[in-house]
Amino acid sequence: DQSDVVFFSFGSIKICTAFGGGVAKIKDNKTYEKMVDLHEKYSTQSPSAFFKKCAKNTVAMGLMNVPLFSGAVMRLSSIFGFDHKGLAVNMIRGFPDKLVERLRQKPSSPLLYMLTRRFENFDEKDYQVALQKGELMVSLLSRIKPNGNFKLLPGLSCAVRNFWLFPIVVPYPDLTVQLMNSHGVDAYRGATQLALIPQPAASEIEPHQALPTTQAAQLMRHVIYLPVHKNVPNNYLQYMATVLE
Repeated sequence: DQSDVVFFSFGSIKICTAFGGGVAKIKDNKTYEKMVDLHEKYSTQSPSAFFKKCAKNTVAMGLMNVPLFSGAVMRLSSIFGFDHKGLAVNMIRGFPDKLVERLRQKPSSPLLYMLTRRFENFDEKDYQVALQKGELMVSLLSRIKPNGNFKLLPGLSCAVRNFWLFPIVVPYPDLTVQLMNSHGVDAYRGATQLALIPQPAASEIEPHQALPTTQAAQLMRHVIYLPVHKNVPNNYLQYMATVLE
């Protein structure tokens, strides 16, 4: 209620994905009219570009979410030495390059149709399953004692937790990922394009606006992502927690 604009993403890794697109909630009409005016000047995404994205995402989702496929891919990547996680993430990444240029596009008709289907056919039960998986993992990991100043589970104070990603913060992220991968857990560090915005130079801002980014910087250096989603069996969640302990 306090924000001028709120964006809701329907990107590839979201729980309720449309393989792209988003919705903006805008507080005042003046801002809305300016945004509409800018939006009308953008080019339109081609249907072929959206279909290509759907095809890549379908393959990537199958490789990551179907245990029969994901297990085989992990074994092959170990044998041949290629980064299967990096390959999958690059396939589903919404904006692999030309970020601003790709953002400044109007949605194609197929994308609008996909968004409409999401709005009209939202499955509350399916959504609750995803939340239950996340909360179960939180419960399992809450038993692990903190290591120094590192809070294993960031963001637990948020009023709404959707678990579209499942980050944890560890002292030695690369070593932890390597250890978990060796036990068959597909943990990863580069699962998102989230990044720290550097603090402006003191000369560029008013003194009262100078807020340290120390905690955010530490979190981004030490965060890893666990494969926690609605398709993961409960016994596998328990196994992941045991490996972390």
